[in-house]
Amino acid sequence: MTIEYIKMRDGTKIFAEYSINSEFDTTLVYVHGGPGQGCWDFRYTALELSKRFNVIMFDQRGVLRSDEANDCFTSNKLIEDIEDIREYFGIQKMVLCGHSYGGQLILRYAIKYPAYIHSLIYICPSFNFKLSMRNVFKLCLEELSNSTDTQIQNSINQCLKTDDEKTYIRYLFQMPSVLREKIYYSVGLTEQVKSAILTVSATEDDWKKGIAQQRKIFDEQDIYFDYTLQLQMINVPSLLVVGDHDPICCKQQQKDFLGNLGNEISVVKNAGHALYSENAEAFIKVVDSYLRRICS
Repeated sequence: MTIEYIKMRDGTKIFAEYSINSEFDTTLVYVHGGPGQGCWDFRYTALELSKRFNVIMFDQRGVLRSDEANDCFTSNKLIEDIEDIREYFGIQKMVLCGHSYGGQLILRYAIKYPAYIHSLIYICPSFNFKLSMRNVFKLCLEELSNSTDTQIQNSINQCLKTDDEKTYIRYLFQMPSVLREKIYYSVGLTEQVKSAILTVSATEDDWKKGIAQQRKIFDEQDIYFDYTLQLQMINVPSLLVVGDHDPICCKQQQKDFLGNLGNEISVVKNAGHALYSENAEAFIKVVDSYLRRICS
């Protein structure tokens, strides 16, 4: 895949990695989540999908190998960056694929720029932040049900009594990382996925960048909006892919998604929130089959 730093309309340089083949008609643009995550862990999947489709992935502004988020940063700039990337590559219609927080971003882009969307693929998105966080905490309580240490359980119960998103965020990052990772992720990575990820080149400072972007996004209100209310505004083929152990896109959100006629759901077994790397082969098969069907 080709690596390039692409200049946005305001001069910000965005790290992009892509594979463009003139023989392919379909272009998939991957939008990572986090916030502040980077596209690095999608690399194996991108390499495999690029054998059949054009694939573009990038680090959002303020993340990893892209320029830092300045004082003027808002999540709206992430939407405009997607548009700048589409223009740069001259894509008439694209398949937007968004993971987690990236699912919100592709929905927002599709509402603002519907003419450029062929189809949408959501990977374990959060359409409703409160529902996602409450499901995470409930799964934590289930995991701790046989524990004699009740301190964490009591803290989670106190958190669930509130209806405040900032409280949810604060406690999510105070939660023991071992517990959080057990809830979010199902299995380890295969050697193939690990080898693709290990080729990622970034400095220690690059890895720290996303923290600032993450804070800015959590300080906004956009991430807390109930996007299930906007799903009906989308009129293109849409696929929701979730891991059977994903804690973020809970059953209620899946039900809301299916409320829009024509939407489809595929559940990948033995996978959690990062299903494209936890069970990469199954995820690739789902996406490949879907795109071959709707793009033929």
